[in-house]
Amino acid sequence: MTNESKPTVLTDEKFSDFIGKNIPLRYMIDWEILHYHVYERWTSGKYRGGVWELCVNDDGFYMRPTHDKNFEIHSDSGFSTSELTHDSIGIALEQWIASHLSFRAYGLNDKEGVEFWSNHYYAITELRNQSPQCALIARFND
Repeated sequence: MTNESKPTVLTDEKFSDFIGKNIPLRYMIDWEILHYHVYERWTSGKYRGGVWELCVNDDGFYMRPTHDKNFEIHSDSGFSTSELTHDSIGIALEQWIASHLSFRAYGLNDKEGVEFWSNHYYAITELRNQSPQCALIARFND
């Protein structure tokens, strides 16, 4: 990410306030749980839990892992890398989750959910485009 778009990491109290105000209630639990389950799948089960941070800036928000391990991660398309930073992993994961939840909302005929998750996907794509690892994140998610 460029210096001018450095994210603010929210504390526990601000985290809850932000999530409560910015994520539709219907999807709040799924959004959080997907971070852990998808990341565990991407690491082939090597990730077994830990603390995550909520990062926010003018362009959007995402959660990133804080562990000190550098796991090799494997995308659904078969691409593998161990070069992504925690911010880049968070952005890649947030793109995947926003896409997934937009399709879930569509399947539920939830037009507001589709609009929210589609807009969030495009905001995260803007964050990805500002990242020094933009090409690597895009390759991982394609």
